Amino acid sequence: MISIETPFEQWESIRVSGFSSFSDDMWCFSRMNRIGDVNDLSFDKKLGGGVKLTDDECWPLMLFVKALTYHHLPQNAILSRITTLASSRGIQSSLMVLAKFLYEMDVFVDTANGSFSGGMAVSLDDIEEAVECAPTANRKKQLVESARIWHEHSVAGMLPPAFCVEFDEDELKYLSSSTLRQKQAEEGSILPVPLEDLAVLVPYCIKIIEEQAEDILYAYDHVYWLYMTGKDKNALGFSWPKTINALRERNETGLWEVDSFRLTSEVSKDSQYAIAKAIVSHPDWPLHREFAKGSCHELLKQKRADILRLAGELDIDVEQIDPYCKIDRQEIYKHFRVLIMNLRTACRIIILLVTGMRVSELVNLKAGKVRPIAGSNKNYALTFEVFKGSIGGVGELVTIPFPEIGAKAYQILERLTEKARLAANTDLLAVRILLGFGRIPIAISDNGIIRKFCKPLELSSSPTTHQFRKSLAMFAVYHNPENLILIKRLFSHSSLAMTLKYIVELPGMDEELKETLKEQEKELFKEVYQAALCHKIGGVHSAEILKASEDTYYSQLNDNGESLNQYIDSLLECGERLLHRCVLGVICTDRGQPLINFTPNSCTCNVVSCENAIFTEKSVPHLSNDIRFHRQLMQNENCSEKQRKFSQRFVTDGLMRLEEILGRQEVAATYPDFYVVAV
Repeated sequence: MISIETPFEQWESIRVSGFSSFSDDMWCFSRMNRIGDVNDLSFDKKLGGGVKLTDDECWPLMLFVKALTYHHLPQNAILSRITTLASSRGIQSSLMVLAKFLYEMDVFVDTANGSFSGGMAVSLDDIEEAVECAPTANRKKQLVESARIWHEHSVAGMLPPAFCVEFDEDELKYLSSSTLRQKQAEEGSILPVPLEDLAVLVPYCIKIIEEQAEDILYAYDHVYWLYMTGKDKNALGFSWPKTINALRERNETGLWEVDSFRLTSEVSKDSQYAIAKAIVSHPDWPLHREFAKGSCHELLKQKRADILRLAGELDIDVEQIDPYCKIDRQEIYKHFRVLIMNLRTACRIIILLVTGMRVSELVNLKAGKVRPIAGSNKNYALTFEVFKGSIGGVGELVTIPFPEIGAKAYQILERLTEKARLAANTDLLAVRILLGFGRIPIAISDNGIIRKFCKPLELSSSPTTHQFRKSLAMFAVYHNPENLILIKRLFSHSSLAMTLKYIVELPGMDEELKETLKEQEKELFKEVYQAALCHKIGGVHSAEILKASEDTYYSQLNDNGESLNQYIDSLLECGERLLHRCVLGVICTDRGQPLINFTPNSCTCNVVSCENAIFTEKSVPHLSNDIRFHRQLMQNENCSEKQRKFSQRFVTDGLMRLEEILGRQEVAATYPDFYVVAV
């Protein structure tokens, strides 16, 4: 490994693969390839002005680029997760953007006497200036990303001192974040999917799920073996005749017609050997002198159309040898791969749209995590793991509401991946079901798949996975600004400040939403404060609130609107949950209750005895109605003993809350027959 102690002269002999050394201008990895791409890394790159990285004057810059590339090969990557040489090539591409910038600054360029300016000559201000001058958002991102890589490897002692740099980490992080957001803004990925596109895309996905899913699942049960390899495939007992006959049984679906795969001028590749064998075994075969008798191997080198022609000249009925020889099996393979991928993509899009999941959450989505909500036929709950912000990379389980169409999409994914999950011994729904059958992907990159899926729809732009998350947030907030609390929980944000930052990027939201929220909080704060001043406040901790209201600080907040705004801002920045109106007209102060119910204003506690509930005069009508209800319930002969005890406790606590607001005398006058007994 290259480190701070490795002298330059020893670098040349370092082996980067079984075919190349560090000193080579081309690093070859052909036989190390794991994914089928051409994997070689060339350093014969142009820097500008007719200068190449391989020129003599650029030897220090060449060593620098090679060193960082070396640390991003799959077998050497320590500070980052690199699993394929394709990822290494992407890193090298970003490093070349940095190399061009360094050459323009005469950094790591030989000054004709073997010396050169080192990395410490570069400041973050230089990087920031270059970022501003970069022609595209992608080039800006590459430059900042390569600067971050440079800094991290310098601090880790993985570069010699002459190649090291040290930037302010906070400023570098800010530059990286702002550059990424600029790139996203240019691409439109920080905006929700346009409504006119959703109006086409969503019905298209639902049609596939509701009208085509059963037929595609049926087909997959009979063709999935085509995408398998090895012994598992051979042990299943599938064959082309069985598969083709099974597909013919569903010809009426409109999704396929087996005879449409029929060849007219050639035979199927899988049948050509049996036909060639019949040809060379035919007694008249010697008449065809272009081949030696029995030369089946030579015959197979010919085009399939020529094999069919020869069989015709010998009056060989090829369909008697193989009834399915004129069915293009390669086209069947391709056709059903598209159908199956479209079904899977439609299901994923719907799940992303109705949950706002991140891709990391989608790739770790497991089977058996959807359950119906008791008492409802169409509402479900979904449990999944959230990794962003979790401690130690261990996912945090969250449960969110899940509509019926989402549950349908989820159940289809369960059925579609059942065989692959069994083969891989996993419960992950992201398991590969076509190429690479049964393998578990490290990550899902659905944007390219979604682009192909949407191509026939002629949308204004191809949506990305993150845009579906933005779309859900847009609908929730436009429907009701108070849904901010719900979005915070659905999206697993650590604070409302993060949710607000997320929301204000939506079209038309900006600071207006935040100001609306402030106004709502100011009104609730003033209601609590005024109730305390008038001693018209109730709740388990009402005495503490009364005492706090006497504090000069709170009185100043109430009198000074600017101070109150600053106070609410500070709550948002600290991640504190704000006040909100709850059942019985109470003001709830709960800041940490986990998601149990699925609406922001619902509570599962007994509100009248809840320590987070504040009762004001606005609560009195609601409280009185509920007390009346429970009194009547206790008098019902069908009321159970358990319910009677609960109602008794509710009435007792409710009367205490009324007494705190209205006073003992007024409450006793309103409930003379029950109040004496209860109190």
